[in-house]
Amino acid sequence: SVLRDPDTERFRIWYGVPESASQSHLATMESDDGVRWKRPHRVLDDPGRIQFGVSVLDDRGVDPDPERRYKYGWWDDGGLQIASSPDGLRWRRMAPGPVLRHNHDINHLYRDPIRNRYGACVSVYGPDPLWKGNRRATWHSVSDDLIRWSKPHRIVWPDARDGDGATEFYAVGGVLARGELLFAFARVLRDDLPAEPGGPVAGLGYSQLVWSRDGRTWVRERTPFLDRNPVPGTWD
Repeated sequence: SVLRDPDTERFRIWYGVPESASQSHLATMESDDGVRWKRPHRVLDDPGRIQFGVSVLDDRGVDPDPERRYKYGWWDDGGLQIASSPDGLRWRRMAPGPVLRHNHDINHLYRDPIRNRYGACVSVYGPDPLWKGNRRATWHSVSDDLIRWSKPHRIVWPDARDGDGATEFYAVGGVLARGELLFAFARVLRDDLPAEPGGPVAGLGYSQLVWSRDGRTWVRERTPFLDRNPVPGTWD
């Protein structure tokens, strides 16, 4: 997660650093311009065991308790875990375990200012009559307090219109409110394709745009909105 602090006008990033293949820790850095980051990074004390995932909100002006200005969501023990912090550095659990159960290790928290509530886009991995084998799809839930969540429902999934038999989604993130709409990015995963023509089939990804008028039903645009860099050998 990358946020701009309205007090300092600096950018702040929170991300995971590995402990092992099944555990990570929370780290942070700051930047004046969002491009050049001040190092070394700082590894923070974990609020609990972290398997994967970093989704941070700045609730300044929303939560009246300054000790809970920042909210942090991650995945461990079969679901979304929640912590809060006064400064984005010292974190404390808001619940003793998962507040929203789902079986895959990606989740994204956001604040819906139109409806004055929180939302979560979470990844679910499994079979369905629409596809062969197991695939990743995105489910959605809403909450007034980050602790009690509505029953999740599926919002982004592969279907016959994708036509390839291999499309799946690494969840949905980057939710933004613009007027009466919510916009977000669906992260497409294609493990069946080579990154370069004729190269090894190691997979590639890109982002499609999704949007919602009611905060519950989402429409996915099929064409890439943020495509990968076409230059071979580049970072993405």
